Amino acid sequence: MWQRFTEGTKNAIVRAQRAANDRSENLVKPEHLLIGLLADTDTVAYRLLQESGVPVGDLMRHLEDILTPGPGRDDSDLRLDSAARKAIDLAWNEARRLRRNYIGTEHLILGILAADSGATGITFRHFALDLQKGRSLIDTAGQSYPALSQDAGPVLVVAAPLTELGTEEIARRRKELLPMLFLGILFAVLVVMLRGCG
Repeated sequence: MWQRFTEGTKNAIVRAQRAANDRSENLVKPEHLLIGLLADTDTVAYRLLQESGVPVGDLMRHLEDILTPGPGRDDSDLRLDSAARKAIDLAWNEARRLRRNYIGTEHLILGILAADSGATGITFRHFALDLQKGRSLIDTAGQSYPALSQDAGPVLVVAAPLTELGTEEIARRRKELLPMLFLGILFAVLVVMLRGCG
């Protein structure tokens, strides 16, 4: 599923891993996903929450206040717990509901809302946020902004089948794809290195 994540979503997951590690957790939970997601103010999810009047800073402070420290890091690699995996699966369901072939930050926030788990569920209820409100917000924004996921980056560029493109367009997209491929490999190496240091 990693290839379906936008750059914004991939970055959020990397930050979620850091958040879990910093809190002495061995598993990445939905609350870490939310922390990773809202740490970047330039994502669609952050902007949608802010534009809808949700005090994102207060939401994050509330979440931090109710989190408890983890059991202490062991030598295992960080991995998603079952609730975080469910949130990502639900994010993919939300992306497909919106007829998208990628998981943007707006879909990830819907997945976390739908999972309604642990500290994130408590925090969302405290701020009167639920899946229906999140969907309504994104559906409304989607009507105003057809290309909703601005953090989708290259995923949207290569989404059209090559058979429908002209020779010049294929050449242009190949030029765009090579740097993305290089960055993807660099990112994978960085993740492996970070896991080795953990």
